[in-house]
Amino acid sequence: MLMYMQFLREGPCRHLRTGIIALVLIGFPPAISAGGSGETLENRLDRFYQDVPQVIEPAEVNQMILNGTIPDDVYLLDVRSGEEWTVSHLPEAELIPFDGFDPSGIDHIPHDARIILYCAVGRRSSAVGEMLRDAGYADVWDMYGGILLWAERGY
Repeated sequence: MLMYMQFLREGPCRHLRTGIIALVLIGFPPAISAGGSGETLENRLDRFYQDVPQVIEPAEVNQMILNGTIPDDVYLLDVRSGEEWTVSHLPEAELIPFDGFDPSGIDHIPHDARIILYCAVGRRSSAVGEMLRDAGYADVWDMYGGILLWAERGY
């Protein structure tokens, strides 16, 4: 938590910090227990991702970017809004906005290609992943924790 708070104070962009705070407060409200302790972000993420068929860790995606696998053999798709993309996005990612998403918008990607999706936390990317699997894309992965966890882990 200390590292997270330090990132919020010293992070590279005021808008990114504001967005992360909003996600934490709105998307993942703090859990209240009888003892007064809150649930960790990763415990909440684990519960959310239990129904997502294929999940990949941010560390694995980072390694793929570093070794050049993305964009050569793997497609990395950001399904956030254009405004979010402008604030920050992962190297080698392609923006495919969630709003109005239509699988025909990625006809340039072969159906047998490996696709890794991400959004802020994982809600939108998991929904797009389901749409892509329904459209015949078999090798679709969701990056665990989205760009929020990516940033928190320092990538």
